[in-house]
Amino acid sequence: MKLAGLEPMVADGPQLAPLPAPLAMQQLPEEQGHQALLVTRSHPALVPGGRLSLANGPETSLDFTLEPAESLADLLGEPGPAAVLALLLFIARTSMGTLRNREDPELAATCHRLAQQARHLAPPLAGVALCGPALALWQPPQGIGGMPAYILSEDRLTLRLSRSRQVLVLDRAPGNSFLIEGQAANLWALQPPPPGTPALAELPRQGEAGVALHHAGMAELAQEGATNAKARQYLRAVACLAPTEPPRVSADPQRPVGGALEVALDDHAGGLFLRGWLRDPLRLVESLQLRSAFVEEPFGAALRHRYARPDVTKTFAQSPHGGAGSLPGFVAWLPQVARQPQAQWMLRLLLGTGDRLDLTSPPGILPPQQARDAILGGLPLSALTEAMLDQAILPAVGRLQAAFLADRAEPEVVRIGQPVAAPAVTVVVPLYRNLRFIRFQLAHFARDPAMRETELIYVLDSPEQRPELEHLLRALHAVYRLPVTLVVQAGNYGFASACNAGAALARAPRLMMLNSDVIPAERGWLPTLSAALDADVALLAVGPKLLTEDGSVQHGGLYFERHGALDEWYNNHYWKGAPRHFPALDQPRRVPAITGAAMLLDRVRFDSVDGFSTAYAIGDYEDSDLCLKLRAQGGEIGYEPRAELYHFERQSIRDHAVHDRNIATAYNRRVHQARWSQAIELLMARPEFIPTLAGGLA
Repeated sequence: MKLAGLEPMVADGPQLAPLPAPLAMQQLPEEQGHQALLVTRSHPALVPGGRLSLANGPETSLDFTLEPAESLADLLGEPGPAAVLALLLFIARTSMGTLRNREDPELAATCHRLAQQARHLAPPLAGVALCGPALALWQPPQGIGGMPAYILSEDRLTLRLSRSRQVLVLDRAPGNSFLIEGQAANLWALQPPPPGTPALAELPRQGEAGVALHHAGMAELAQEGATNAKARQYLRAVACLAPTEPPRVSADPQRPVGGALEVALDDHAGGLFLRGWLRDPLRLVESLQLRSAFVEEPFGAALRHRYARPDVTKTFAQSPHGGAGSLPGFVAWLPQVARQPQAQWMLRLLLGTGDRLDLTSPPGILPPQQARDAILGGLPLSALTEAMLDQAILPAVGRLQAAFLADRAEPEVVRIGQPVAAPAVTVVVPLYRNLRFIRFQLAHFARDPAMRETELIYVLDSPEQRPELEHLLRALHAVYRLPVTLVVQAGNYGFASACNAGAALARAPRLMMLNSDVIPAERGWLPTLSAALDADVALLAVGPKLLTEDGSVQHGGLYFERHGALDEWYNNHYWKGAPRHFPALDQPRRVPAITGAAMLLDRVRFDSVDGFSTAYAIGDYEDSDLCLKLRAQGGEIGYEPRAELYHFERQSIRDHAVHDRNIATAYNRRVHQARWSQAIELLMARPEFIPTLAGGLA
């Protein structure tokens, strides 16, 4: 039967109608005669007993009645090896290509059953080298050839393209899987690597064949690293263990060209953040290349974010060839260039004479937190532009922040004293480094009867202080008999993560978020806040009046105002610095937002917006973000001045070196701006929220 030119038709009632694309047909090898197969997407008429017609014009047609086939024998009779492989290849190619249903587990299961029935045709194939704990290298006897290969498991059909055409990188424990090789139509049953299988790194010691296999394996891993997290993890380990060169800079004032690639940081998601400087007063550089073991990429277009470097300008001020210009510094972020991790990068300057100058970076695969802080701490605030923030800083730091939090270990919980039986409120206090206010805070809690019915949770974000803090809390419990829960984070995951970790353990229906440097001015402050939340059903959260140590007002509600070079929304405080009993600040009212230093809200509300956002680095703007998330659900934020507490402001955050340099605040403000600019615009148009020039309410 000639397949070319045939038009499939299916019964549509009493009539035959064309079978819609996509569909495919295949003729099996001659050993089975002229047997043909047709594969198509699901169609109502394609059921047992349905009619199928293959027509070639009005005069030639073949009519069939569709019958179910439960096995290869039902479908093909007694198929030979070539027919079985042709059938499996046909289904694999068609499902991955024409039908585009590679993720269909039912189709994969059907193909797997066919392969199982043909297992006697599939010789075993074991891994030949180990690529870390999760992957292995597999080498069919005659290689992969020029056609795609397919991995067939019980629930998935996967297309694999071999870069080397010799080997494949697959899971070390393949399960009950098959490899279908498309060039010579071979079928293998995959077996785990046998005991004694060498590691990939050991292959070069096995002579010329081992070296060739190692090169082929690394080429496959480099290809897999773009999409396979396991391969990327292995490549990162290899890169980190490989020897690195000393950083290479060109800073000689007697030379006409100079530069340095000071930072080349892997963002743990395939991107690369770069920082450095270039000097070329005579325009001798024709082009630039970014290079690694896997990459050779033009770099000139990435140099659009330039900034002043007074140190570089000073170094070359007296150079006979000219200075460094006003903006020698540069930053860049390339989103996909580091899909194969590389510990060290080179920036090659190609000169018009044919000479070249290579600038080598320090090792650039760092833990996500360290890499994030290196970016945030490596630029002066004056360098930032809107484009630099949006196109380089935000995406790189955002990826690193996500990678850092993705590896967050579960915190350790230490309970001190008998917990309160049925607390009405849980007070969550995050701690980072600064422990000097705890004894004063607990002393004030101890003299307030309401705090005896309150659950108290301290969350430590600097785990190295755990022995000191636990000793202090146990000693204070011996004096005051206030039960305390201590939550010890595995690392410094930031304000938002600490608050969320405490809230996750809270047993009360209400949460009081309280900074460690906030001390009550008098008893009864917590019932006062709870009463304010009860009195106005529209309120989603309420905050108290916060005072500085000299008695002036630090917080009477937050509002937003635009200013700065980037015209962004900043958080500000109504009448900050006013006297304690300034009339405008002694009235309960609704406000745009409140500070996270002291915030009461219902636990169900907190959970409904997933708590504090962890997208902000280190700490800043999480509180107004939470208020705006709550507002988006419909409701208001309240200020209750009859509850007064002292706030010894920013005592913990100043201990963080990166944050103290201000770029972390600029980053967080930009994240906040991107999320909430339009919502803030509408909010601050409400007459009751518009501040006067003096900082209070209109």
